[in-house]
Amino acid sequence: MTDPWPEGFPILPGGTPRSAPANLPVRVSILEFEGKTREEIETALRSELQRAGWTADPAKAGPEAIRFATKHGDRSVSVSIRGHGNSAVLQVMVI
Repeated sequence: MTDPWPEGFPILPGGTPRSAPANLPVRVSILEFEGKTREEIETALRSELQRAGWTADPAKAGPEAIRFATKHGDRSVSVSIRGHGNSAVLQVMVI
């Protein structure tokens, strides 16, 4: 898998792991999905989160990314989904 994926956090199939910057003070994991839009990834991820028992805040969509936080028990994960050319990049960060 990619850098430390949050325990119990759903992994969408078809993503290619990408390296996260090593100097960040938080745990970040990144997957890139070729041929997908950020909206497609958000829809698929929200479905998997619900199935796995995670609750997600409403998204804040901006020109750079769709962002939202999600929780399961005492675990919290920040999600950012950016468009990148003909792909979407999913970044998850343990908060």
